[in-house]
Amino acid sequence: MKLSSKQTVKFIIGLGISALAIWYLSGLVSWQEFNRALKIIPPHAPILIVLSYLTGFILRGVRSKLLFAKLTWFQSTATVLLGYAGNNVLPARMGEVLRGVITARLCGDTKTHVISIVFVERVFDGLSVVLLLGLASSFFELNGVIRGVVLGGLGLFVGVFFALVVLGLIGEKLVSVAKLRLRQPRIERFLQSLVYGIRHAMLKPIAIVVFLLSLGTWFIEGCVYLLTFKYFGLTDLGLLAALVCMGVANLAVLIPSSPGGLGVFHWGLTQAMLALGVAQSRAIPVTVVLHACQIVPTTILGFLLLKPLGFKNMKEVSEQIEQSETAETLVASVKEGTVRECIPGTNEMEEQGKGKISETNPSDASQKTELEQIRHRNNPDKFDEIRIG
Repeated sequence: MKLSSKQTVKFIIGLGISALAIWYLSGLVSWQEFNRALKIIPPHAPILIVLSYLTGFILRGVRSKLLFAKLTWFQSTATVLLGYAGNNVLPARMGEVLRGVITARLCGDTKTHVISIVFVERVFDGLSVVLLLGLASSFFELNGVIRGVVLGGLGLFVGVFFALVVLGLIGEKLVSVAKLRLRQPRIERFLQSLVYGIRHAMLKPIAIVVFLLSLGTWFIEGCVYLLTFKYFGLTDLGLLAALVCMGVANLAVLIPSSPGGLGVFHWGLTQAMLALGVAQSRAIPVTVVLHACQIVPTTILGFLLLKPLGFKNMKEVSEQIEQSETAETLVASVKEGTVRECIPGTNEMEEQGKGKISETNPSDASQKTELEQIRHRNNPDKFDEIRIG
């Protein structure tokens, strides 16, 4: 899978941050203390932690089914798992795009529309996490770092949420303005899919149910943290403390890092546990076990579900991801003046030795007419159709 230069830079920076976090944490505990802490937990504990964690994907599957009515519950749950698996192994959080591409194929929908809905769903996730974190943290006297994380998370996701609501409300006007000013059908269709996706996920009564399912999902994850604490003998940490740790750990994953949030997850959870009075020699083993119980099963299950979803291997999925339209490539195309229709056959004249035809600036009327003939010959029925799942 090819990365843009900007994504490559972010990936390299993320690797550096992960390495720095791991180096910092490794200096807080000796291997003897680490092994001693691991011996506390019974052999069956990781299995129960994994099963408890996977329970949350039942609600995630139901939520996805509500948003994508054409999917079965199995397909909804499988695509969510595959998205998590992608985030665990692919750079730049490409798991969200991976899920969007697969869901679009299963629904027969446009990738932009589906990915916009997935993005809204993740905003609901973030909003649920910060609300649970904000409520739980109000019962504790926490240090400045954790307070900063709480306030920063609340500001970020509440701000994004209202921005999306506004975009959904005035999106059609923006599309009309883009149509008049840019006169780029490709940009117009991209914005239409984006706006329709946001409106579909946020401005319908179903949004309330989606939000409640998101709250339930993250409450379950908080219970997974509580269960893990009990197995490590941290009986002083109750449900509210577990919700604080869950919230800080998941917000820490927003920091650029290696795939799977390696290092930053451990740093965030360690900081939260230290703020709650847990010794660092006991906190770090908890972060390692909990992270492994989340990453390993979702990665294995996610990629095992590729074939049941109709894909032969990751190479086939990667090819579709590389073909996906993004806002970044569209903006770059507009700046360079090279926007062209993204349908098969628009380069056909070049192959025939007749040169490229630019839609944005055709040299004469005959060229434009010929371009239209190529378009409709290759895709006569669905050229301008936007399907909403």
